[in-house]
Amino acid sequence: NPYSVVKPPFQSREFGGNFSGPMNRHGSFFFDFERVETDQEALVNATIVDSAFHIASLNETLAAPRRRTVLGPRLDYQLTPNHTLTLRYIFLKADVENAGVGRFSLPSHRYNSTENEHTLQATETGVIGPRVVNETRFQYIHNRIGLDGDGSLPVISVLDSFTGGTETGRSLDERSNYELHNYTTILAGAHKIRFGGRLRAGLLTNSSNRNFAGTFVFSGGPEPQLDANNRPLRDAAG
Repeated sequence: NPYSVVKPPFQSREFGGNFSGPMNRHGSFFFDFERVETDQEALVNATIVDSAFHIASLNETLAAPRRRTVLGPRLDYQLTPNHTLTLRYIFLKADVENAGVGRFSLPSHRYNSTENEHTLQATETGVIGPRVVNETRFQYIHNRIGLDGDGSLPVISVLDSFTGGTETGRSLDERSNYELHNYTTILAGAHKIRFGGRLRAGLLTNSSNRNFAGTFVFSGGPEPQLDANNRPLRDAAG
């Protein structure tokens, strides 16, 4: 039964923690990390045509592990009695193997996915006077997502039966974003005045070999019977 559902094996492991402490009388640090490892199997339950052009059932499992790692150190430092600096860095890495496989999607439909992200944040706070505070913040985010599959094969999809070949190919999406903020806050009696500005910039690099070999979809239905010369045979009604 191509519509039967079997729950694949699933196992997940999580690691994490944090620690912090003083550097000296002017600064302190904080570090946290997280690691998630997921082991699972993609279940293929499809109807295919074998090498002898006979309809056959395909029941197969394929390992599809997922990994995710996050690191986040932070530094707080007092530059002067009136100025403090906070630096933070976040690193994210996520990997997925054999994505796109399962149910009617054959192992040839698989591709791998990798994501890396770097985030750098800096904040400087200055107390200019008893009623004036100035804050400058900078943030840089660099994100890279890569997809890798065998795009040399065309995608052949027979509805409700199977899908083979992958249209993913080699793809890359890389983005860099910059932000700079500066705000000043003034206390004026019972009122608070805040003004400033923000500057933003972004860079994008993108490439894709998606569907270079083409996609062929067959919806199914009755077809004429062919003779030995591949010519349609006629029935009694012509």
